[in-house]
Formats: sequence, structure tokens, C-alpha cells
Amino acid sequence: MVLLTINYKSVVGLENFLIDYIDYNIKSDDPIPKNSEYKLLFDLVNLSQDHSVASTNYNPNEPTYNKKLSENDKINYYRMLFILNYLNSLDVKYDTICVRDKYSRIPVYTCNIFIKPNESKEFTLITAHYDNLKKPGYQGALDNSASVAIMLNAIQQCKEILHSKNIAFLFTTLEEQGLLGAQEFMSYSKAHNLILTNVICLDGVGRGNLSAMNNCMGSFGFKFRDYFFSEKLFTGSQFKDCPEYSKVDKSIIDLNKYNIKTLHAFLSSTDGRVFIKDGIPTIHLTSGDIPHFLNVIHSNNDRIDGLDYSSLKQCQKVLRDIIENVK
Repeated sequence: MVLLTINYKSVVGLENFLIDYIDYNIKSDDPIPKNSEYKLLFDLVNLSQDHSVASTNYNPNEPTYNKKLSENDKINYYRMLFILNYLNSLDVKYDTICVRDKYSRIPVYTCNIFIKPNESKEFTLITAHYDNLKKPGYQGALDNSASVAIMLNAIQQCKEILHSKNIAFLFTTLEEQGLLGAQEFMSYSKAHNLILTNVICLDGVGRGNLSAMNNCMGSFGFKFRDYFFSEKLFTGSQFKDCPEYSKVDKSIIDLNKYNIKTLHAFLSSTDGRVFIKDGIPTIHLTSGDIPHFLNVIHSNNDRIDGLDYSSLKQCQKVLRDIIENVK
């Protein structure tokens, strides 16, 4: 009877979630002002219409094959140039690590962007993927432009103290192509004898309260038990068997201090799982508004007018405090 009651609650939880999933407003009640510190986010999501903020002067050695691609196919190349342009404007030094797109019929030249302000081989890594789906009109505001903008703002705010902190930043490419950028960085870190103390992975930040999510080895969605006690997953479009996952590592960040919620019933699938697989303590920070996440993910509904200004500011404040207090 106890087991049936517990299982009944799980199914009711799914029903309540589906009601929230269907009945919600796609546009935010707390929109981001265009003249705020997140102007760079507006520039980033509109790159498909305006490449002027990603001057190609910062990559004069663009491969010949890349020059032949259409503007839409090259969107992630321009997103890379946008980040490099911004870092150059801050006079922040970085390394670029070329990542080969081994799965695409139309490979695009992009690199991981790695910022390690001092000579220490051991550090905390803050990371976010910058690549987008190559779809006309797609902004990818939640996935993952907002996280990129938050990281760039945090670097700008803290640049004067970064050299004294054992912290590094990584913007990865080809996350959407099977986590290839994160995998390439792990090879790079081993070749250079780098020791990642822990990893903070930003993906899907920008709607609702800042939250931490379980990291999944295959998909993302709402996790529940059916009436036969089997773990299942609702991805926003289908029900499927729940894949293997690792629970939130609460040793990395003081979740209570920063009012970060733990999403026990949700799973993510992002770069973080590459670091977890290698035994590195990793936490995935994301949005608490999962109905929004599942409704817009990988669709043209993932737009900047669906993001909450307060969500971006909360995450940026957390990052700044972590950077200032890291040894």
C-alpha cells in the first residue's frame, strides 16, 4: 500500500507537470531591457541578421572550405568570432582549440575558446557551449546564448582579479553535434597536464529561478515512475524509458547560499556528462522553468523575449561571487 501511494504521487506529479506544460505563457513577464548590460545578448541572438558585431578580421586564416559555406551554415563560425571579438575588446587572453565536426555533411570551422588567466595547472572550470542549431530564424536564446552572455559579463566584471584566481573559462563548440567540443577539451587538458578541480556547466539558464539538474547520459526531460514502478522520461514530445543519470553533486556550490533549487525530477543532457564520465565533480546550472524549457528547446520559439531579466542577473551574481571567493 505504501509503495502504491508513493507511485501514485509520482504519476500525479507528472499530471500536474503536464498541466503546467500546456498552460503557460511563452513570453516572459520580466523581459530583458535592450539598453541593459545584456545588449551583447541581443547582438548574439541576432547574428543571423547582422554579422557586423563578429568582424572576420579576428580570424584572417579562415579555411577555404569554410568560406564556401552559406551564411546560415556558418552561423556558429560567426558566434565564435563574436566571442573572440568581445574578449579582444576586454584585452583578455585566450587559446583557441580547433574541433573537427566529424558527423556533419557540411563541417564548419569552429574552435573551443579557453581562458586560463594564470599559470596554475589546477583550477575550477566554468563552461558553456556557444554553438546553435543551424536553422533559419533560430535564436537559441535559452540554449545557450544567455549562458554565453552571462559568462562574458562575469569575465568583464572580474577581469582585474582573474590572474590571482585558480579559475578558468571554456566556451565549447559542437555540443549540439554530440558534445564534441567538451570531448576535445578533455583530450587537450590531459595533453597539457591540466587538473580540473570541479566544473560548473551553464546550459539552459534564463527562465525562472536558477536551478541544478541531474545529469543524464542520453536525453533530457521530466522523470517519473509509471504504475509499474519503472522510471520513465517525458521529453516534451514523447515518453521513453529513463536513461542512466547521475544526481546533482551538492559539494561544488553552496546551493542554499545562492537559493539554487535542485530539480530532482528532471534530467539534462549537456557537456557536463563528458566531465562526469572522466570522474570530475560537475554541476549543471540551468533554468527552473522546465515547462518553458521543454516547449521551446531546439525550436524557433526559443527567443530572447522568453527570458527573464532577473534569472540572468541571479546567475551572473552567483558566478561573480564564486569567482571572487575561489582560492
